[in-house]
Formats: sequence, structure tokens, C-alpha cells
Amino acid sequence: LVRSDYPLRETWRVEAAARGLLSADVVSFPSMATTGKAETEDTRLVAVKAVSSACPLRGDLRLRTKNAELTTKGAPQAGTVWVDTALLSLRGLHRGDAMTLGERRFTIAAEILLEKDRGAGFMNFAPRVMIALQDLESTGLVQNGSRITYRLQLAGNSSDISAFQRWLENEIKVNEVRGVQLESLET
Repeated sequence: LVRSDYPLRETWRVEAAARGLLSADVVSFPSMATTGKAETEDTRLVAVKAVSSACPLRGDLRLRTKNAELTTKGAPQAGTVWVDTALLSLRGLHRGDAMTLGERRFTIAAEILLEKDRGAGFMNFAPRVMIALQDLESTGLVQNGSRITYRLQLAGNSSDISAFQRWLENEIKVNEVRGVQLESLET
């Protein structure tokens, strides 16, 4: 996992692909979400997680849609969000209701029942709202001063991962890149 306070360099993704590694992008940050109609509008702090279609690389998500519970990989469809059960129950929301994040209105498409890669940091106490990475720009929420964490998940055989990690550590050092951390099962 490559974690940064700044957008990750495209050259790192290109190098990972050239080495045969699988990759997925995740962008996470706190934000306010608005639900309800004008007269009953409710705003709440949420933990936004914008994910690429390859997420998660390991494991699955468990969701509840209008029709069934399912185990899946990937991102919500464009224009939709997946939200924590807690957010639905606390606010009396239902799948199919509208939610606004920044400048963009979304439809709640599913309820997140299990998200295996969710950590225990401060922002993870706020209810999760998951969107497709392709929808992130349209929200207008990514601005100077935003508290955003960029993550590049990588998977492959251990020797290829180790070789990429050595290459990336050198790139970070030579180019004096700040705000980047590498995480693995060992660390």
C-alpha cells in the first residue's frame, strides 16, 4: 500500500503495471453529506471513500441492495453511493433516497454491511459513504487544504512486490518526495 497526502504519481502506477502488479486506487477524506428535502434537510459528518473499480484487491465487500444481500468487488455505479448501515438507521434513510456530497447529488444504491479493509482511525468513526472514483471530481470536494489521503493498493507475487517496493523507495528518496508512506503486512 502506498499512502500519500498528495495525489500519487502516475509513473508509479505505470511501473507497477509494467511489473505485472494489480492495483486499485482509494481516496478518502471527511466531509459533510446532506440528505432529505429542503424543509427536513439533515447534514452529517461522513467518511467519504472514493474507489476505483478494482477495489478491494483482497477480500470482498458485503452489501444489501433493495433485492438481496451480496458479496462483491468494485465501485458503486456512477451517480450512486453505498453507505453504512448506521447512517441509514440514524437518519431514517432508505436505499433509493438522495444524498448530496459537495456539488453532486447521488442516489443511495446499497447499504455496506461489511468492509474488511476499514481501519480504526478517527475518521472511521463517522459513517462510511463510498463513491466511484470517477465521480469524485464532480463533487467539488477536492480543494487546497482538504484533508485527503490517497492510497494505491498493490498485489502480486511477493518477489515482484518486494522489487517494486525497493524501486519506489529509491524513487521517493532520489526525488525527495514528502508525505508518502509504504505499508505492508510486515510493517
